[in-house]
Amino acid sequence: MQSFPEIDEDTRRFLWDPFQSYLLGPVLLVSGDVLKEEKRRRSRCLSKGGPPVVLWQQRWLVLQQNLLLEYGSSQTNIRPIGYLCLEGCSLTPLPSDPTALTIRGLYKASYTKGKANLHHAIIKTASRHDTLNWMQLLQEASGLCLGDLYSIEQDSSPDSSKCLGKGRFAEVRKARRRRYAWPVAETTGLRRSFRSDHSEDSSYSRDSRRLSGDSSQNSNLHETPQCALKVVDKQEFWKRVIAGQERSDTLAREVQTQVVLTQKALQEGGFGRHIALLFNVFETSSNFILETELLSGCDLFDRLSSACVLEERVAAAMLRHVLEAVSFCQGHRIAHRDIKLSNLIFPVGNVAGTSIKLADFGMAAFWDDNCKLTGRCGTPGYVAPEILKAGAKESYPNQVDLFSVGVIAYTLLCGYEPFYGMNDKQLIEANKTAEYQFHLPEWENVSEDAKDLVRKLLEKDPAKRIDVNNALQHPWLLRHSFESTASSINNEEHMVCLVV
Repeated sequence: MQSFPEIDEDTRRFLWDPFQSYLLGPVLLVSGDVLKEEKRRRSRCLSKGGPPVVLWQQRWLVLQQNLLLEYGSSQTNIRPIGYLCLEGCSLTPLPSDPTALTIRGLYKASYTKGKANLHHAIIKTASRHDTLNWMQLLQEASGLCLGDLYSIEQDSSPDSSKCLGKGRFAEVRKARRRRYAWPVAETTGLRRSFRSDHSEDSSYSRDSRRLSGDSSQNSNLHETPQCALKVVDKQEFWKRVIAGQERSDTLAREVQTQVVLTQKALQEGGFGRHIALLFNVFETSSNFILETELLSGCDLFDRLSSACVLEERVAAAMLRHVLEAVSFCQGHRIAHRDIKLSNLIFPVGNVAGTSIKLADFGMAAFWDDNCKLTGRCGTPGYVAPEILKAGAKESYPNQVDLFSVGVIAYTLLCGYEPFYGMNDKQLIEANKTAEYQFHLPEWENVSEDAKDLVRKLLEKDPAKRIDVNNALQHPWLLRHSFESTASSINNEEHMVCLVV
């Protein structure tokens, strides 16, 4: 975590920026549970007229968008003790003490399981001035919505309203971060004026603030880079969880795995360049939002959907990048578990090249100390057979992504997938048996080295399947290795159209 500006006597010189974190502390804090216990203790005490013994605790609080994180020391780069959801919370000054305020909201202790519960606490600051400034900041944070943080891009083209992608409970939209340059002391008035320009037609926010807004209100808006927002409809998500169609920890796993990979990719570089990065997470009562790097929107499925097959050297370059992405994930004990054509996306400005990024970590998971995973997931036609054969809570080895890469390799070389069926049941059965053929004439001119790698990746037995390091050192990939010139390859010059 970065070094935060402290809120002190010079608060008016700081800027309220929802994309920055602010250190509010140290403070004295007493929770509502402690107050209740003290009240019960006093009711049992023979001398009821004595002064209460309030157990104040020193805490450091970090304001991060609409969350208030609680730490037991000034070391805020560790796991917090707990957090308070500020959305819809109430803040009231304590009449008996001008340096204290009462806050009520949904609180969750990090060391406990289950949902957040209604909670209240009293926070005591160093001065009345600090208390007023904190209340102003926390009130602003409690009202944050998606439209306050991002401007959804709208073009003049007729299909501008179309989103980048849409799933069972989420959609992906192109956006930009808003810039804020308003002093804390003036935030409330200016923000309220800013919001008044929003129309009342948003489907994302329960308080009906429009997503896109008017960019003329912020002259620096277009200086911010474009991003992609994955907007999850929490109501639809939990409907699927209740119906047994989705795991309750899906979003948590997606965020946890992608946070680790993003952090390591930015620190280490290397193969991390093939991972779609996650920049921010924001949650409201109705939506869960992930801000990711904006990719081109063109994936491997789009590249192959025009009835074309790649030359071997182009296919080898792409497959090497996919394997490098898998190697990076495995280096951090992560399995993607949904590698397929549509989750391999070309970066912006390189649609015709060979550089690829692995995206959508909705089914990703960390494997355990025995290098095992649990949970049946994936896309039929790409799933490793051991996943399909596993029971509800039965574990399987961590080499499942290599089988999916084998499906990708097969498809790149011939233009169609190795497993097929007239319906989902037949497709899953074909996928489970892992039986395939190198049909003629499509495979007639494919080299034996390429076929050998496909066989080793599509090995049904995970114990015999080639691992990612040996796959990267396979003779076929080494023979076609040209990383130094991969970005200059032109799609039209190196594709051979199939004759129908």
